[in-house]
Amino acid sequence: MISDCGLAIRSGLLLVQLGEPFTSAATPAQFVPYEIQLRDGTAEKHNLALKKHPRAGRWMIDGGI
Repeated sequence: MISDCGLAIRSGLLLVQLGEPFTSAATPAQFVPYEIQLRDGTAEKHNLALKKHPRAGRWMIDGGI
């Protein structure tokens, strides 16, 4: 869930694409590939790492930003 789209628009960042989540044998995290376009027009592709908090049951960002 992207909760502050207004911030992304004001900063000039554009979410171009979200991919299907995948896992890795090396870590319990889920990875979500994404592509963003920066204000200057350059595009960057990364994988957002998410981990589920064991007690709260919520997903938390663990890296990739």
